[in-house]
Amino acid sequence: MFKKAAIVFFYCETPLHAGSGTNISHVDLPLQRERHTNYPIIQASGVKGACRDWSEGLYGSDNGKRQEIIRVFGPATEQTSDHSGSLAFTDAQVLLFPVRSFAGGFAWITCPMVLERFRRRLHMLGEAGEVMEAIAELQPLDDKALTANPCQVALKEDGQQIGKVILEDMALEQDVSQTQAIGRLATWLKDNAMPCETVYGYIKNRLEKSLVVVPDDYFQDFVNLSTEVVTRIRIGETGTVESGALWSQELLLADTLLYSLALAKNLPLKNNGRQEAQKSMEFLQNIIREGKILQMGGDETVGRGLVRLRYYAVSPGGTS
Repeated sequence: MFKKAAIVFFYCETPLHAGSGTNISHVDLPLQRERHTNYPIIQASGVKGACRDWSEGLYGSDNGKRQEIIRVFGPATEQTSDHSGSLAFTDAQVLLFPVRSFAGGFAWITCPMVLERFRRRLHMLGEAGEVMEAIAELQPLDDKALTANPCQVALKEDGQQIGKVILEDMALEQDVSQTQAIGRLATWLKDNAMPCETVYGYIKNRLEKSLVVVPDDYFQDFVNLSTEVVTRIRIGETGTVESGALWSQELLLADTLLYSLALAKNLPLKNNGRQEAQKSMEFLQNIIREGKILQMGGDETVGRGLVRLRYYAVSPGGTS
């Protein structure tokens, strides 16, 4: 039984490819997606594997730390009968998705379904603050975009907003009736979910004026049609493209914000020892604090999948 829980946020510094390994569309290497919503995800095994590899890169030369890695993440494959790992993750799900905007560069979009899921995760942690109330208030009408007022991505004429938001090729009517709830949600995300380094001051400060809550159907269209699809080739020794070495792959965009639930249990060990859930959570906090940047997904050699992490828990330990 899990004794401790926290949310880990992942902010994409570069485009990220967490491949599904199957091709059922025009894209050779599509992203991992949920079956019922088709939202992009990073499967839990990929999240855990990346964090384990990250910790081994940080502490691999320290024998004591290596033993702690085994207790937290589990032993190597040939030793799995000894015990499991103390730490588990859920799939990383999209919370904020960047979309090209006619005004203001780009907007971060989310929707009621995504926010309701996130609210349930917060409830599991025991969160009972303003963010829960703000999410409950945000109920967009059909074909309308909920924004703050003023909004950086709203169309303007003579310096005044004219009540329209254009995202990609979709024009939505702007609704500013719930601007206070948008503001409370954006403030919470800025303080608790976005990377906390001082270099993120501009990004964090533009969040409220660039956050748009769209209807569920619109969000599903955007995460299906507005990901990045790139074509890759392999050059042979002759300097030309090798035969058959042409493929396309789908990427999550830079500036996407995802989150995963981290869960820890008290773990009896084979040698009669015990790994405490709190110690596992502290270990996770430490690698997030010390590691700075994590690489997730494929294409490491071309700079894909660089993310910054943020740890959030309601219990003592707080954010990092």
